[in-house]
Amino acid sequence: MVLSEPIAALLLEEPRTAPALRVLGLLLPFPVLTGVMRSAFTACGRVKQLVGVELLERLVSLGLTCGLLSRAGARLEPLCASVVAGSYGGCVLSLLLLRRMYRQYNPVRGRGSTPAVAAHSLPLALNDYLRSGLGTVEQFLIPYGLEKTGSRSSALAAYGMISAMVYPVMWFPSEIIFALCELMVSELARVLAQKDHRRLRQLVGKSLRYTLFFALGTAAALYAGAGLLGELLFDSPAVGYYLRLFCPMVLFLYLDAMVDGLQKGM
Repeated sequence: MVLSEPIAALLLEEPRTAPALRVLGLLLPFPVLTGVMRSAFTACGRVKQLVGVELLERLVSLGLTCGLLSRAGARLEPLCASVVAGSYGGCVLSLLLLRRMYRQYNPVRGRGSTPAVAAHSLPLALNDYLRSGLGTVEQFLIPYGLEKTGSRSSALAAYGMISAMVYPVMWFPSEIIFALCELMVSELARVLAQKDHRRLRQLVGKSLRYTLFFALGTAAALYAGAGLLGELLFDSPAVGYYLRLFCPMVLFLYLDAMVDGLQKGM
């Protein structure tokens, strides 16, 4: 929150993003704490409750985003801040519900295992930091490369179309993959604790095969319906063109997400 204006002006070279960064800094602790609570409930096998909470969170975020956007007017600053507030606002309700469920669950407190948890968490955290850092660098390099082919405004418009319209459509079917990944983390950890390597190979093989088949079907559906989706969702033939161009990436993106989940479980 404190550095939002310097980051917007110096790093992003767009001062109008400062309100969105300020809102992001205010709400960022909630998705972090919610992620911790979700992991705890996933490890305990309480998936049904998590599904209900996540569904409610998404509905609240959608309604909050629509409500804030309707009151934001036409200026870019409040529009960006409204999108950020709506996207993360649902995490506040999700955290409160998960906290209440945790108290009702009344888990048995055992002996501390901080060193063991840290030994497993630190390598995973470093991996995520590396992936996040590379993704951040990518977010800066792509618009910079696009600027060489035209003006800054047209370059940012093209990049915004791809990142805010095309990619969300590509990633939307992958929610089932991410849900499966969350389940596989606890299941693989349990199988490894039992040293059942045969069961481990079966689970990994089935997960990769099912993910590949699902990704192939999704990529084919996106390729066939790219033009229709572009017109229906965004009233833009350009979105359909880019969606058809990028849909083969679904194979690698979905498999990468599954492999990442399997590695965390092991």
